[in-house]
Amino acid sequence: MRAFKRLSEISALKHLSADLQRATNREIMRAGKNTTGGENMALYRLTVNREKISDKRLTYIHGAEDIYKEFREEQESYDREHFTALYLDNSLGVLGIETLSIGSIDRAAVYPRDTIKSALLMQATSIVLMHNHPSGNRQPSAEDCSLTRIIMFAALTMQIKVVDHIIFAGDAYYSFAENGKISEYEQDYIQA
Repeated sequence: MRAFKRLSEISALKHLSADLQRATNREIMRAGKNTTGGENMALYRLTVNREKISDKRLTYIHGAEDIYKEFREEQESYDREHFTALYLDNSLGVLGIETLSIGSIDRAAVYPRDTIKSALLMQATSIVLMHNHPSGNRQPSAEDCSLTRIIMFAALTMQIKVVDHIIFAGDAYYSFAENGKISEYEQDYIQA
């Protein structure tokens, strides 16, 4: 019964998301005055994310190297892990960007449900995950691999694809897609 209730909430989010994508930011904030606290926060986050991405030069994703070049300077400036998601449409056009967690020097607490909720609110069909390693080690940790896998499984359940997870480490980066991890996790999902 509880799972059914969660599924109907997600379905309602998808319908709300379609209406919000057509609305202007002013209309979204006006609508927020008639909502509960949680709904109002979701509306506010959507508005902020839509405005934030309009300032970015990167509007379409062509690969990990493009993302690395665009966000390298920002990611290198952090002294703690910052875990961020790029939300994309069918054409890999950037719909929004969100910092999901700011952690410590060697980890960040990320909740898959928040990642998926934001993707649904933005009507994203794909996600690119990215975070920095202040240590300069570009290799993914066991926790990085596990989190990527968990988010991928949750996203695929909602028909959202995780295109890549990029780790920024100084003058280098690690791409889960370029290293075959995304394909491997997709196969694991299909076989499960």
